[in-house]
Formats: sequence, structure tokens, C-alpha cells
Amino acid sequence: MDFINKFENIKIPKKLISKYPRHYTEVKLMIFNRIKKKIIHDKLYNIYKYFNKNDIIIGNNSKTYPIKYNCYKNITNNISNIETYLLKELNPIHNIWDILVNPARKIRLGNKIYFKYKTKKRFIEAEIIDNTTSKGRLLKFITNKDNITLKKNIFKFGKFLLHKNIIKNKNINIKFYQNSYAKKIGSTIFPTSGAYFHKNILLNLKLHNIKFLKITLHLNFNKYFNFNIKTLSKYKNLNSEQLFIKKKVIKTIKKYLKRKKSIKLCALGSNTLRAIENIIYDKNILIPYKGYINKMFNYGYKYKFINSLITYFNEFDSINFISLLNLCGINNVYNIYKEAIKFNYNFFTYGDLLLII
Repeated sequence: MDFINKFENIKIPKKLISKYPRHYTEVKLMIFNRIKKKIIHDKLYNIYKYFNKNDIIIGNNSKTYPIKYNCYKNITNNISNIETYLLKELNPIHNIWDILVNPARKIRLGNKIYFKYKTKKRFIEAEIIDNTTSKGRLLKFITNKDNITLKKNIFKFGKFLLHKNIIKNKNINIKFYQNSYAKKIGSTIFPTSGAYFHKNILLNLKLHNIKFLKITLHLNFNKYFNFNIKTLSKYKNLNSEQLFIKKKVIKTIKKYLKRKKSIKLCALGSNTLRAIENIIYDKNILIPYKGYINKMFNYGYKYKFINSLITYFNEFDSINFISLLNLCGINNVYNIYKEAIKFNYNFFTYGDLLLII
């Protein structure tokens, strides 16, 4: 691919790699106009200025849950010796989860493991009911508690999956690493691009008649898989992720696209962009959706509906970086990153934001 050597020459200074979240009023916003090939520097709280009445921004309202647990195989000696990752809830009625365990050799079909509950001396029992991969298992919680109460109790003792660049600052409660509009629990990783969209920013959008629509895409480990850009073309699909797009969301999009073809249809985050493009059917038709998606869009793909994007400054070996290349082109993205370094923008997770219009 012709962009490989170009971006390998860009070095991000360590001082510009964001290590913890900031207050939304401190966040910079770079605006790139694709038609004029012009860069503007501003603050995130002024983002409404770059949208017109009835433009649409689409955000992901998935809520992150703690994925990592130190579990017990033998509660009599009270030694935590099983590392467990709750990947995906498969059956809420029967409390069945898809999990990873480490070390896998200690956990086999029919074994019991125990999760903390309230205190170190109280546990919730779970049983391994099937093997999936070398480290993968199906787990069923054995409890008389309802599903909501069960998850509430277990999540208190779990750890969130944080990006490697994030510092666990003792003054920051990582359990509040959620978007202000997050409602539906289901993501193992944080939908980062919306991190600074404080309720005041959303209110300002509403006051200026800019539509903010919400879909639900439960994100998993895909974001943390680093892709070698030299072999990126080999990848066709990602791990499946659950997606919900309601009828009223599709109806609103169609309504305004029909009324005004020049409307901005902006994805808040590259994963939101990917979700919309995953549900496009023959003749570029958008329909409501409830199910799983796994299609990735490689370099050179032309997006059918999304014409604007809000994202952070992604790592070069991430699938999200490809969305920038597809929207803006290699040379423009190169100039964007050079400009960001020149003006001391913060990079990666919890960094400053980029708006493409």
C-alpha cells in the first residue's frame, strides 16, 4: 500500500500522547474541510459552529462494563488463581457468558469457578458448560438473583480494559469512564471518540437544531488488535459485534437526506461509521438492524452515506486510522498529523479531537 512508508516517517512525541482524560473545556478541535483542503483550529465546545440546522451526528450509546476478574477455583483456601474475562453475555435469561480464562489448563468442562460478591468471604458460583477455543469457555452463573442484580453485584469487583497509554491516576475513578449519553451495557472497551461530549455540548447542539441520534454497537477487542499496515489487506472481517439501530433513527436519517442532499451525516467515532456502513443493503438502502456485524472496510473503500466524522488522532496501525485515509486521502491525512504535532495536539485515547467535514 502506498501510504505505508509515508506514515512510518511520522514520529509522535511522547509528550503529546494523552495519558489521562481532561475536562471537556480543555479539549482542542481540529477541523478539516475536505473540499477546500483547509485546516481550522478551535475548541471542542465550539463544534456546533461547523454544522448547519438539521445536520445529523450519530453516536454510540453502548456502555462499557468491567471485563477482567480475579476468580477462585477453590474458595476454602481463598486464593485467587484464575484470570477471567467476560467477553459477551450470550443468554441473559440463563446467565450464560462467553469468556476467556487463564491459565486455561486449570479450567475444564464441568469445573466451577467463583466470583467475589460483596465481601471476600462471599462468592457467586459459576460452572463451565462448554469449551469454545483454547482459552475460551462458556460459563453459566448459578444464582437465584435476577440478571440485573447479578451483573450489578459482579461488576463491582471487575476491572475495565484500558488502553496501554492510559495512566490509572489515583485521583480518577476509572469506573466513570463512560460517555455522557451511554445507556446500554455491552461494550468490553470504551467508545472513545465520545468521551468529551459532555451534556453541555449535546445541549448546545440541540439548541442549534443539530440532530444527535444514537445507535448501540457493543464493542469488543477489535479496537485493541493492532494491525500490521503492511499486511492489512489480508484482513476481511473482525470479531462479531452486536448492533442495534432503531427504526426511528433510520426514519430520521432518510427524512433529512431526502429533504436536503447536502446535509452532513456525521459519525461520532470510526466504529459508528463502520456500523452504519455494515447495514447498507442493495441499492444503498438503510434499514433498521438488530444482530451482529463483522465487516471491516479496507483502504480504498468509498463510504456510501457517512460524509463527516468526529474522531481522535488514531494510531497508524489501527483499523480506525483507515477510515481517515478513506475519507480524506493519504496526503491530506499526512498533513493533518503534521499539523497536529506542530500545534501540540494530544494523540490517541483521551487526546484531542478531529472533525472532518
